[in-house]
Amino acid sequence: MKKKTTTAILLATTMMLALMGCGAASESSSDAKAPVAEINEKADIDSADTDKEEKDDTDIEADTETSTESSAPADSAAIAESAIEYKGETFTATDDLKTSLAKADSISKIAPGYPLEMQEKNSLYYYDVISEKDSLYGIGISTFNENDVETVNQIFSNDPSSKTSKGIHPGSTKDELLQAYGEPTKIVDNSYVYDDCHLLFIVNNNEVTMISSENPVWAEKY
Repeated sequence: MKKKTTTAILLATTMMLALMGCGAASESSSDAKAPVAEINEKADIDSADTDKEEKDDTDIEADTETSTESSAPADSAAIAESAIEYKGETFTATDDLKTSLAKADSISKIAPGYPLEMQEKNSLYYYDVISEKDSLYGIGISTFNENDVETVNQIFSNDPSSKTSKGIHPGSTKDELLQAYGEPTKIVDNSYVYDDCHLLFIVNNNEVTMISSENPVWAEKY
């Protein structure tokens, strides 16, 4: 009887140890799986965030390229339309001063006493005297000071041989001007200003007496 009781106790103890071992193994297995699941979940989130950032960067680059491509032709067209042709050379106030003076020097003779330094470090360059008394010159370049850099603000001409890209020249009628360019943005005294193409025309007695290419930076400030 004592032997049977001892055997039963041993069996019960063995079963309890086995059950405890299974429980510990189960808990250990769950504990091991939890960090792995968390790592996988974090990796999925990081991957999704990276994909989103790459997509956002791609969208920004695409928008920038589209904006650049759409604005470039308009700027080029405005610059081309603001040009003045004189003696086969093309001038526009959007060129830097060095380029403008090099063009003028290659085809014209600077007027005596010029360049003339004006107030606030501005200067005036006149080429090819038509009538010094009446201030008529083949080509003129005026400048303004932009951060201590001498910059073109206007390139103008009184010479009937000069012309805009639409053929308006000193000597054209006011009607021809309006037919070519439409109504001006504004009229100040006898100046007809066209902001969209950066041009200004002096009109006296229904006749264009001067054509001028305007630097839009200068026009906005002054």
